[in-house]
Amino acid sequence: MAIVEMSKLKIVALSCDKDKILNELFKTRCVELKKTANIDGTACNFCEEEYEKLQLLHNKIVNTIDFLDSINGTKYEIVDLTAEQFAKDGKFNCKKILNQIDRLQQQITTLRRENEKLLTRSATYEPYLCLSERFAEFRDTKHVEFYVGILPEGNIEKLDESLKDCPLTVVEICDKEGRVIKVCCHKSESIVVAKHLAELGFSRCPFTYDKTSKMLISECKNEIIRNNNLISTCERKLKEFCKELPRLRLSADHIKFCLEKLGAENLVRSTKKTFVLEAYLPKDKIDFVDKCLAKSKICMEREFADIPKNEMPSTLLKNNRLVKNFEFVTNMYSSPNYRELDPNGILMFFFSLFFGFVVADIGYGLVLVILGTFVGAMQKRESSFKQLCGVLATGGVFAIVFGVLFGTMFGVGNDSWDIVPPSILPNPTKDVIAMLGICLGAGAVQIMVSLALKAVLLIRRKQYADAIFSALVWEGFFVGVGLVVLDMAGIVIGTKIVGMYLAIISVAISVVGLVITQKGINKLTKSFGAVYGIINIFSDILSYARLFGLMLSGAIISGIVNQLATPFFENIATYLVGVIILAIGHGFNLVMGCLSAYIHVARLQYVEFFSRFYEGEGELFVPFGSGFSYVNITGNNI
Repeated sequence: MAIVEMSKLKIVALSCDKDKILNELFKTRCVELKKTANIDGTACNFCEEEYEKLQLLHNKIVNTIDFLDSINGTKYEIVDLTAEQFAKDGKFNCKKILNQIDRLQQQITTLRRENEKLLTRSATYEPYLCLSERFAEFRDTKHVEFYVGILPEGNIEKLDESLKDCPLTVVEICDKEGRVIKVCCHKSESIVVAKHLAELGFSRCPFTYDKTSKMLISECKNEIIRNNNLISTCERKLKEFCKELPRLRLSADHIKFCLEKLGAENLVRSTKKTFVLEAYLPKDKIDFVDKCLAKSKICMEREFADIPKNEMPSTLLKNNRLVKNFEFVTNMYSSPNYRELDPNGILMFFFSLFFGFVVADIGYGLVLVILGTFVGAMQKRESSFKQLCGVLATGGVFAIVFGVLFGTMFGVGNDSWDIVPPSILPNPTKDVIAMLGICLGAGAVQIMVSLALKAVLLIRRKQYADAIFSALVWEGFFVGVGLVVLDMAGIVIGTKIVGMYLAIISVAISVVGLVITQKGINKLTKSFGAVYGIINIFSDILSYARLFGLMLSGAIISGIVNQLATPFFENIATYLVGVIILAIGHGFNLVMGCLSAYIHVARLQYVEFFSRFYEGEGELFVPFGSGFSYVNITGNNI
């Protein structure tokens, strides 16, 4: 449970060796590049055009991988490689494969668009399926005009009425709906006929092919079939490229690494022939990095130095597996900065304690432990989701402990199920005051711990007066108030007066001490803030009452679910219904309980706990060449 002490590395070498040196730093897996201080006569040689060109290639590979994955239908597994294997195997020129895949994709897209056009064209022929004649046969003669087309439905009677004064005109209805018609008229009546047809919304057939509608539709269908065959051929060829997915994924990450090296040009300072590079690394890795660089036999000057006091390096946390999971919770608020305490160990205990108290059920706890452990173990790469699984599993352990103390398993007590142990703690639905007192007491303890951590941080910074009067003295205030509460509750007798005096003296010492040690207007503001802080302390402690409310609501819901399901177990025919009600009800209660517990417990840590000692605003240490998507580089040295 600590923040790793860091050092600074400075390298001066020939520009022609820059790429080799970056590769060697990548192999160490424990160096993070930093922006080099400006030096007269040097400049950044970052080439934006080259970077964007490589970025486009990377995007193209990633899009191709996603496309092939959708065809392949199988989930890829992250590949473990050493840095040396990655550097060697990643140099794969995939442009030829990308171009072939791109051509096939374009061909498929073109064929599908053509099919859409053919379907649209075929739909325009369909109304004329009732015509047995070829479209070209409807030609005007010297004395006769033909009108073939579509009339809006219901207008055929109106047409007959309109053409009653045209004896040389014949109308033939071609379909059952009376929409497709053929009109044959003498040219002497063509103007009148055309006028009446236009008034009734007649749409003349635009086709003049020497084919029938059925023949044209058949041609469209045959062409669609041919296109679909070509599409199938292209898709088969694309599927054959799925065997190239491992190399494409490796190439994508290698190009990503090349992008990171190009981006490093923004960090280093260069002249025409030399460059200067600065980086952070853990202090205990100096010898290892020095040996790796010396082994490369590259001509360079390197210097390892301590971090200046006015410089804030990135933060590298070193915690065991259990505590490391809770870095996810802390980082959601803010990463710790290099010059403060790592809160994750203490956060792990309090977060899990409060989470377990809210869930407080043996059955729910077992489900969380099993699911959290199993799902987390399936995640090969370290990720926020894997850490969250660990957080839930640890919270599940505490939920089991509190489930044993309260004597409840899936909302059932010892009186109904012998397998459940008898309760030790008070019944939350009956002893409300006692449970509320336990929650507030736990909150007071956490706030006391936060003040102790504040004192430790101030002492480390040699701010001894602030440590005493802003933190340590208030521990006495809490002890005093605690003695008064215990006496009033009848738990401890005769401590009320002592507690009152201890609390008052602690506040007085804090105010007087701040007045003496502060200067100017700070005398007034700090001392007033100390007195006013009493109100904040009590309001913060009251915030912990939410723990009891959440726990109580979960217990009540689980009881209601059991009551709803119980009648169905009286008859074997409805037994399955009872099981379904229990599964859905308890599943819903567990999900909502975990969600509420996580949000509100995290809120207590961020607002009531962190606010007194935690500064945050740090940047996590990220080794050079570690942001890969498909490859896991083994041999992590930090």
